[in-house]
Amino acid sequence: VWLFRSSTGAHLNPAVSLSFCVLRKVSWSRLLPYSLSQVLGAYLASGLVYLVYYEAIMDFSGGVLTVYGPNETASIFATYPTESLSLSTSFLDQVVGTAMLLLCILGLGEKRNTPAPPGLIPPIVAAVVLGIAMSMSANCGGAINPARDLGPRLFTLTAGWGVEVFTPPQHRRQGSVDQRRSNTPTSSSSSSPHCLQRMVGVSPPT
Repeated sequence: VWLFRSSTGAHLNPAVSLSFCVLRKVSWSRLLPYSLSQVLGAYLASGLVYLVYYEAIMDFSGGVLTVYGPNETASIFATYPTESLSLSTSFLDQVVGTAMLLLCILGLGEKRNTPAPPGLIPPIVAAVVLGIAMSMSANCGGAINPARDLGPRLFTLTAGWGVEVFTPPQHRRQGSVDQRRSNTPTSSSSSSPHCLQRMVGVSPPT
């Protein structure tokens, strides 16, 4: 936020950019290039993470890149809903989380609401995002950002994880996921939010 607020207003979230356009704080002509840039940035960042952790990912997964199961690695990049969650509830979860984020962001700069000092806005936004992620990540992982989720998901789609990155959680035991992992122990548990921690040998907190 500090790096780019002077040039673009630090728009890192298409939902935030859309809201600013609706409120006429940003020109509608900037919505598409802003959104595409945000998704592209997330895609490239995922590629960098993949390169840095390539050997660890391959060692942990045995060279089989999967989205679900005990040795899945897709959750390093994107967030995935729990198995019991329906599509409608997943959508509602993200709408509520994003609405909470926007409520805080818009309130910070509202002149009728004693706005926060400009120098404090970046750490306040960071604290808000952290709070939402900690309190609302049980269902879907707390993406609350279309670019933060779609960019990495598109990367995993093109980097070898396949179309399973867009597979609903109810179909985890069906289709090609099971075929690719027919010789590997499977699990019916929810996705692994601490996959990277387990992969590098750090136990998740209990």
